Amino acid sequence: LAWADNRLLIAYPCAIGGYPRQQMTRLIRRYLDQGRLVWKRVPAKGFASRYRAEDIRLLAEIAQPRIGVVTNVQPSHLERLGPLELITAATRDLVEALPEQGVAVLNADDPRVGEMAEASRARAVLYGLSPDAQVWASSVTSRGLRGVEFELHHGQQAVHVRLPLLGLHSVHAAL
Repeated sequence: LAWADNRLLIAYPCAIGGYPRQQMTRLIRRYLDQGRLVWKRVPAKGFASRYRAEDIRLLAEIAQPRIGVVTNVQPSHLERLGPLELITAATRDLVEALPEQGVAVLNADDPRVGEMAEASRARAVLYGLSPDAQVWASSVTSRGLRGVEFELHHGQQAVHVRLPLLGLHSVHAAL
């Protein structure tokens, strides 16, 4: 197979099976060598496993991050983690793991995230669309396919920003 075909052959089963590329490559190689496959486990709904509530805490202990960014807490992880309260608590673990000399960058527009500032020993920097945040955007204007424009504020300073990106979510990402 050509290189591009080989990548597709591996990428497709990874996407639908939830297995990492390396494991899928080994499985395909084993099949080509032995003519059969023995699957040790079949992921549920295409995912290798469910998240556990303590996973973020464990990863933070290993990585020891100095900066943590929390953009939002949404129901996108309900299937893999559980109720929204559990997702919020698990995400808060990152903020709580930051050291005193660290920085927690938090979206003030999401009440669940903004409240995490109180849980952090690190300095919290709140961003959003409200002047109550430390870094905020005002006068957000869509220019259609030409992107968005807004005024970026920090303290008493302001600067006009043009992004060649579409949608309000692009403003949050830029902040």
